[in-house]
Amino acid sequence: MRELGRRHPELPVAGGFIELSPPPLGEAVAELVERGVRRFAAVPLMLVSAGHAKGDIPAALSREKERHPGISYTYGRPLGPHPALLRVLERRLAQAVDPSWDPSEVTVLLVGRGSTDPDANAEVFKAARLLWEGRGYGAVETAFVSLAKPDVPGGLDRCARLGARRVVVLPYFLFTGILPDRVRHQTEEWAAAHPETEVRSADVIGPEPELLDLVWERYEEAVKGDLRMNCDSCVYRIALPGFEDKVGLPQQPHFHPTTTATTTTGTITGMDTHTPTHTEAPGPDLRHHGDAEVRDDGSALVDLAVNVRADTPPAWLREHIAGSLGSLAAYPDGRAARAAVAARHGLPVERVLLTAGAAEAFVLLARALKVRRPVVVHPQFTEPEAALRTRGTRWTGCCCGRRTGSGWTRTPSRRTPTWW
Repeated sequence: MRELGRRHPELPVAGGFIELSPPPLGEAVAELVERGVRRFAAVPLMLVSAGHAKGDIPAALSREKERHPGISYTYGRPLGPHPALLRVLERRLAQAVDPSWDPSEVTVLLVGRGSTDPDANAEVFKAARLLWEGRGYGAVETAFVSLAKPDVPGGLDRCARLGARRVVVLPYFLFTGILPDRVRHQTEEWAAAHPETEVRSADVIGPEPELLDLVWERYEEAVKGDLRMNCDSCVYRIALPGFEDKVGLPQQPHFHPTTTATTTTGTITGMDTHTPTHTEAPGPDLRHHGDAEVRDDGSALVDLAVNVRADTPPAWLREHIAGSLGSLAAYPDGRAARAAVAARHGLPVERVLLTAGAAEAFVLLARALKVRRPVVVHPQFTEPEAALRTRGTRWTGCCCGRRTGSGWTRTPSRRTPTWW
């Protein structure tokens, strides 16, 4: 961002992130508003259009419009695959290989971030093919570090089965971070187990001059309204095999406390766009929670969320909580609890995740699991449906009983397998 501002001193420039790193998007927008900017061009520092591009970023911008009445914005399109970035990738390969190597004997494994969106994954395959064309490498294969197959070890296995003896793993990432580090770590582990194959790791794209030129190109497109987004294979528009349920789905992006954004508009880099922001589907209010809801005006509601266990908490738990009051100033250490749960269920500790109650687990499952037709069985909590709705996933509700004067009676003929 500093270099972009130095190149174009006449243009207000700010940058933020949508997650994991400061400053958040909101601070970037507020900074530009304080400098008098009212019209923004948001340029995504992203290589493909996936969940952040199609939902999170447009919604984040919409929130900023509500916070700062009178501002407007236009979106740029993702950065890659672009010839300028392919040239940088080629340079990264040249830096990684031995100059004495014959390129025709080198297999490249291009590793993308990975997504549950097949259109985004296809963009990585497209980049791999474009990288192979005319450059003389023996092959360019594709893998993903998360959410999609093949993963990095699987991609390396494929290279070996195809006869590769020299492999360069090339991360398809703009900058360093957790996921590129994971790619390198998994590459090193695989190489140690397969000494017969020579494996090297290349660097990420990084803040190269080509990247700055491309961001400026996307900015000018956005300002002029020249947005050439290809939606022909968008999973939210086209019924792709196995993803038919996503067509037209309402999409409610996640809230990210830390959010990225370029704009005489001011410029906000690191943001993305693809389609208009989806809104939450109409339906029953799923945000009821706790016994406070059934008091006064809520007396018509049935309390299914509390009093599951009588006389809680038990005496031993009250004593334990009271004994822990002296350590409240420290962050909680869950290692002992995690080890105990692992031992109780006969699992390795690394396969145990302790959550802040079932509600957090519902949200994590909705985000992490790729399911086509989740079924939520009632009567039960409202959190599963709320988590699925927020994720933009269509679900089926199944009532497993009927209400009688003495409570709920199970109806076996109506039972349906449930995801939860």
